[in-house]
Amino acid sequence: MSYVLDQDVVLEQYGVHWALRIGGTTVYEYLGTDGPYSKAMVMYTRSTCSMAGATTPDAAKKLGTTSWTVENLKNFCQVYQKQKPTFHVTTCNCQDFVESFCAKLGCANELPWKIMDHVDTGVKAGGVIGGAVLAIRTAAATATAGELLVAGSVGAACGVGAAFVFGTGLCLIAPALLQGSHVTSSGASSAASSASRPVYYVGSTKTFSSGDKVIYGLEGVYIGPSQKDASKAVVQFTGHQNSSTLPLSHLSFTAPPALPGGLKAEHSVYYISSKQMFSSGDKLIYGLEGEVIGPSTQKDDNKVSVRFAGHKCPKNILPSNLSSAVPPALPGGWKVEDSVYYIGSKETFLSGDELIYGLKGEVMGPSNEGQIQVQFEGHKQSTDILLRNLSSAAPSLRLRTLRHG
Repeated sequence: MSYVLDQDVVLEQYGVHWALRIGGTTVYEYLGTDGPYSKAMVMYTRSTCSMAGATTPDAAKKLGTTSWTVENLKNFCQVYQKQKPTFHVTTCNCQDFVESFCAKLGCANELPWKIMDHVDTGVKAGGVIGGAVLAIRTAAATATAGELLVAGSVGAACGVGAAFVFGTGLCLIAPALLQGSHVTSSGASSAASSASRPVYYVGSTKTFSSGDKVIYGLEGVYIGPSQKDASKAVVQFTGHQNSSTLPLSHLSFTAPPALPGGLKAEHSVYYISSKQMFSSGDKLIYGLEGEVIGPSTQKDDNKVSVRFAGHKCPKNILPSNLSSAVPPALPGGWKVEDSVYYIGSKETFLSGDELIYGLKGEVMGPSNEGQIQVQFEGHKQSTDILLRNLSSAAPSLRLRTLRHG
């Protein structure tokens, strides 16, 4: 087992990208794998910064020392990766990672002011970014404004500087280096507008008062940042009367993948699995009709979000529990929520549940051929029951004697 004993913890700053160098040899950092709003990756095996174009840090500061083992450091990174799987340039970024890491190491109070938390505030105060040095990456200085994401991705443009995403990192650029992009105090840029980038909607179906509707995968043109909310951007979608202001988390500069199961937004679907109850009072039952409105809202790539008739909020459902056609009736003429009685032989399950003659239950949904799923009173889980072992009426003692006597 290798140890890190009283090794230096050093903050390295590459523009506004933060990384920790611990022990002098290993760099720990958090990056988006495909731009400012994408799958995140915690890096902890390299001796150099992984950000595109990074060579030497613009600034380095010793924050303290640590006696954490290599295993401790690696474990923190792996846990953070699971807890923060999605990079968001303003709310879940490299600086947040460093701050969380340093809080565990006991040196967070030595960190400088977090720029990304206060870009919009700093801009409104006249563009002074918390007294921090305006670090300009060499690679960004030679790029045209059309090759960079407009400052609204992280804040508003201002008379002192504007923030732009560049590669997998982010840099702050002075107006003089924008090469005729005509950035104004409102954040508009004629160069950026003429080189408008296609943008895609990746959120749930939404209808505006004008009648315009956005659905998953709808293509539009990125106009610029919202001047009222730094976490939103303005987009003009194809065929829409008006431009739309939407959360950055609902937009992508790359065409999104197809929804799982071959489903598409606005498609009608029917629920074909067992009954489910929710704290909101919503209820899913076999045959209930709904509409696909987009990807899962819980970041589960295997599910889709469905708005069911009469429900207060959408549900995230596996495609295997949905049908594009009206499902057939349950066998035996049974319906979900029908009361049933068990009239078969006694059975005991590993869960401790026990089936006894006359036990009352409720139909929950479909099962295998010749069976339905039933939730019996007092049971921990539902059970698949043969139709011949069920009755709609409470069985009499005489019937029990005839069957078992």
